[in-house]
Amino acid sequence: MRQWTARRRAGIVAGMRALTPLLLLAACSTAATEADGRWFGTATPDPARPGCTASRASLTVTRGTALFTPDEGTLTLQGKVGPDGSLVAERPGTGANKQHYTSRLSVRSSEGGWVGTYTTPRCAFAVVLSGR
Repeated sequence: MRQWTARRRAGIVAGMRALTPLLLLAACSTAATEADGRWFGTATPDPARPGCTASRASLTVTRGTALFTPDEGTLTLQGKVGPDGSLVAERPGTGANKQHYTSRLSVRSSEGGWVGTYTTPRCAFAVVLSGR
């Protein structure tokens, strides 16, 4: 029984040695980007669309993948930072009338933050995010 345990342990160690370079390669392939960080700001409604209220919003970018949380985190939109510094994040949904819709954030990096728009089926917002 002891020999089987020693063989099993040796096999596990050999397997880990073989996997280590692959794990390191995977970690390096998802390196941090210049856009990485966390930004906070406001989503200000378009006055032409009544019934929409301003809210706080945040954007977190990690390795080029973005999570935008408008309305203080009531939902999350996911997206990617493009090579030109633009970012598009979307979240599909289904309305009460069973119609499909998409909430969409479209922003560009600016000095120290992001500027753009956030749209839902009912509202449109100007988004300004700053700070890290």
